[in-house]
Amino acid sequence: MADLFYCDLQDVLNTGLTNPLLIQLTNDTKAEEVNEECFDGCRKAAMELINSFAMAAYSGRIPFNPVPETVRTIAASLTKYFLYQRKNGVDDKIQKLYDSQVGLLKMIANGTIKLLAEAQQVTQDGISFTAKSPEDRVSHPDNLTGYIL
Repeated sequence: MADLFYCDLQDVLNTGLTNPLLIQLTNDTKAEEVNEECFDGCRKAAMELINSFAMAAYSGRIPFNPVPETVRTIAASLTKYFLYQRKNGVDDKIQKLYDSQVGLLKMIANGTIKLLAEAQQVTQDGISFTAKSPEDRVSHPDNLTGYIL
């Protein structure tokens, strides 16, 4: 089974990296292709950081599959950070990117930001769960037609 990561090559390129820069960041030689082992290591580091924060609110859904778009975007940005960090090239702009993504993760952990995955049904050991909370319940006398109140 292939490893599940929260972003792919195109997601990371969408953060503003060019393919030649990505090749440079993933290689210690003058290679002409992305070093997939290095790239996967940075994606894994991003996924593990996301999971460590998301576990507080989404423990039964880790790892995310399917991956919520918010998580995909955060993973791509964090992967970019880890790629730069690997080459000791974290400047203020890249550090601010990292700090903002960690800020989003903190909001996900404390429930300020809710992921779309929360509304999905989750199955564990043949038992189905939904992410409903008491606030989701709607009770109105009109819904109780035929019942004596």
